[in-house]
Amino acid sequence: MKKLFVLIALCMATAAQATILRVSNATNSGAPYKTIPAAIEAAQEGDTIIVDGSSIEYNDRSNTSGFENIDKRLVFIGPGYLLTENGVKMNGDLPATISRAWHVNASGIIIMGFNFTAGIDVYGSNVVITRCKLDALVEIRNTATNVVLHQNLIGNFVNPSNYNEWKGYNSQITNNIFTKEITSSTGLLRGFRESRIAYNTFTQYSSGSYVPISDISGCTIENNIFCGDGVTGDGNTIVNNYVYTNSGTNASPLANCTTDLEIQNVLKSDTDFPSDKGAFAGDDPYVISGVPAGPTIENISVPATVEQGGTLNVTIKLGIQK
Repeated sequence: MKKLFVLIALCMATAAQATILRVSNATNSGAPYKTIPAAIEAAQEGDTIIVDGSSIEYNDRSNTSGFENIDKRLVFIGPGYLLTENGVKMNGDLPATISRAWHVNASGIIIMGFNFTAGIDVYGSNVVITRCKLDALVEIRNTATNVVLHQNLIGNFVNPSNYNEWKGYNSQITNNIFTKEITSSTGLLRGFRESRIAYNTFTQYSSGSYVPISDISGCTIENNIFCGDGVTGDGNTIVNNYVYTNSGTNASPLANCTTDLEIQNVLKSDTDFPSDKGAFAGDDPYVISGVPAGPTIENISVPATVEQGGTLNVTIKLGIQK
């Protein structure tokens, strides 16, 4: 896990030295860029694009295809997700919802703090997707190595059922919550090779041939919580996981949870679940609502009036999200 910390820390340190471009599609926002494609076009390698939360989905693209190509090494930071539902007020209470599929082609891209209702297709290596709500298919191509999926709320499959082209190598799948029920196709995580799958929580019960992790090889699977039996594949190391069988029914104590806060509360209150396993365990546990790391503005105090020629004293209270 320390390797993962170093990777993200180095990427964020590099981003701190780069140009920051702000995007908002809200009316009269004052942001320099109204669309994410416009900011991508203006950005240089290594720049950071910060996207404001909005009641309007971000659905633009720079080409005639159905997706947006990300061909530069950039950092994308959104405000988080399920902010109102979880009572999170930092940086406002609206998510940045991406409803246009992204093709992540460049290596070294970081994506943090978004609500994706459209898919992500990863071709580049050393890509980090963290603290996002992923409600559409995530695809990790054969060309992508060292991909990190960390601290995400995942409501769909990672890699499709026909995944000969989607076999991510040396990936890190850690501290995620998987909420999709498996009823017709086995495996929420599919086709990974020589990867680490650790400290994830699977909330839906599955039985029979429908397992949470399928057709993987040479992987280490540890400290996960499975609601239903498990893993298919060969040459894997499977240790220290907790399997919740739920007496053969088709639901778990987590099945009716609608927010990650509710999931955390069940994990805390239900004594069946061990505290040292699942998304909220380990050295870098899941973060409620995916609020990005770094400083956040908690309060701004501005005097109502200032005498002519006087000094405008503005007080800004900052909080730090780890």
